[in-house]
Amino acid sequence: MTLTSDSPASITTARGLSVAIGGGGGLSGGSAALGWSASSLSNGETITITTDGTNNFGSKVKAQPVVWDMGAEFLNEGEALTGHATASDGDSINSSGIFSGATGQITLSRPHRHQRIDRHYLGAANTKAFIGYDSLLDASTASRKHYSCFRIRLPIDPRLVRTIPITESSGAFDQGASGELGESLTVTISGTEYGGNLIAIFDGKMALSVEGVSITSGTGLIGVTGLESGATATLNSGQTGYAGAPPAKLYRINQGASDGVLSVLQLGIEQFWIESNASGVDEIGMQRFDNGPDFTAVALPGEWFFVEMTQDWSDGSALTGTARLIGSQGQAIMSIPAQNGAANWDDLPVLLLGIGLDSSVDHKLNVEFGEVVIDETAQRVAIGNNSNYDLCTQIEVQRVKTWGASKITAEAYQGAFDSLSGKHLFVFDESNNVIGSGVQL
Repeated sequence: MTLTSDSPASITTARGLSVAIGGGGGLSGGSAALGWSASSLSNGETITITTDGTNNFGSKVKAQPVVWDMGAEFLNEGEALTGHATASDGDSINSSGIFSGATGQITLSRPHRHQRIDRHYLGAANTKAFIGYDSLLDASTASRKHYSCFRIRLPIDPRLVRTIPITESSGAFDQGASGELGESLTVTISGTEYGGNLIAIFDGKMALSVEGVSITSGTGLIGVTGLESGATATLNSGQTGYAGAPPAKLYRINQGASDGVLSVLQLGIEQFWIESNASGVDEIGMQRFDNGPDFTAVALPGEWFFVEMTQDWSDGSALTGTARLIGSQGQAIMSIPAQNGAANWDDLPVLLLGIGLDSSVDHKLNVEFGEVVIDETAQRVAIGNNSNYDLCTQIEVQRVKTWGASKITAEAYQGAFDSLSGKHLFVFDESNNVIGSGVQL
């Protein structure tokens, strides 16, 4: 599903869940048996996961991972930062004392990605907008194995959009009393020829994606060209919460881009950046080595990407691991080959590293982060929308409370799922392997 809605469906009431993982297959195989006390699982309920006595979940460095959106402590080389452990929405975390040589800030800010998180993060500055690496876990732990995941949303660069005049409109996005989506809105475009993609902005928020734009001439949805004066476009909201009025602005995105790519998140090994290039594509990238591996996923401006990284310095020098990137328009997974990852960064926390704007960007852009989970091991509990974890297009990491060799307890986290019914629960060992197999809820 597209992760843009701030108003997901209400959560159904349920009583809890008990999952038994067994089958004698060890950590690399086997089967999972399901026994539970209710027909559905509610957000905030306790999940109890046990073994059959053959499999073993092992020990865990810390039972509970760091979850920033749940009000967790902010850490600097493993120690809590005074005055920031109980930061509230709207508080500004100044760069001094938190960021290593950084010139930005993080502000805890609304609106959230959806109603089930306590807060999310908005980075904003003239040339930098990032979470600094010294504010996270220290990498020089005994295991030197780390896991992190987070959501990130790119800005709409004002240099890459043009307002399209609207001469007439009919219909409105009226949200009914029961919360159903409203009717379509038809607009007639005036002015000269327009190419590119259309997107509508309601009260400063993007309320539809390219898939929600239908051109009556049948020109197609991606990379629309020849959209001349007098053409009619029918806009479908795609989400609730925008009632009563036509869009405040109708934009053409990515002037000059012919492939329909609106936002690209490029994932490599060390550092994120944003670049607005000549073809009108916003790129966020992460790359540690000049010739290091990288890959991309695509989403629309205003949509959330999901980033997941598992990294390993267990031998003290070579960096290995996996990285995953999910956008609404596609996803990619890569293996991080052995590299000299710790030679020049002896104390390098590996989790959210220097996320910011490219130095060539000379104006203010905001980059938003949501649901940041940080741990010192790949051991975790997650719920996805496919029986094969690698094929999941939506993943919600669960809030582990206790972790023992034979039993794990977690607080169910529904995230942006409309329902957890039919989804699959996974338990991972410290080597990032699924223990047993995914259990369907």
